Amino acid sequence: MFKFFKVSAIAAAALVSSLSAGATVFNFSYTSANGHVTSGTLTGTANGQFVENISDISVFFDGLAFVGNGSLFSRAGVCTPYPNCYWTTNPGVVSFNSALNNFMFIDTNYPITGTYTNYFAFTNVDPTQLVIQTYGVNTFNENERPQNVSTWSLAEAATVPAPGGLGLLALGLAGLGAARRKRVAVV
Repeated sequence: MFKFFKVSAIAAAALVSSLSAGATVFNFSYTSANGHVTSGTLTGTANGQFVENISDISVFFDGLAFVGNGSLFSRAGVCTPYPNCYWTTNPGVVSFNSALNNFMFIDTNYPITGTYTNYFAFTNVDPTQLVIQTYGVNTFNENERPQNVSTWSLAEAATVPAPGGLGLLALGLAGLGAARRKRVAVV
């Protein structure tokens, strides 16, 4: 019986560690030269200087939520060559290093769907200058060239263990305690 509980505890610990090894929530923020703040969260996987497999994107402009938060699309820009630039359906490139960013977070499946309500674009596809644009919140359109790269921030949000993982851990520890108690009673 002890072997069963020991194996159960090891399996629960492995499950808890595998759940925490998945996607991570990140907070991002950009403050424009005139003091406007575009901030938000996204879920992804850190890989060196980049965050990949982006999903669950939410954006706020001066505290006002974008339409479609939680299900915004991520797009990348391309120049072939500059100035022939356009947005693609490829996923955006989000980096801890602002000079490597090339993304647009937008509320529609752009460019397949040509209409949109709001977007936040941070791109480096123009080799001579970087561009920041926030459009749509309270009909505001902000476009910065060159951007203030020192005000870009991307950091992992504080992690909170999932309730299901904690439950499995508690169950495994209870099983170990019960097995130990039973073993002491038999001796």
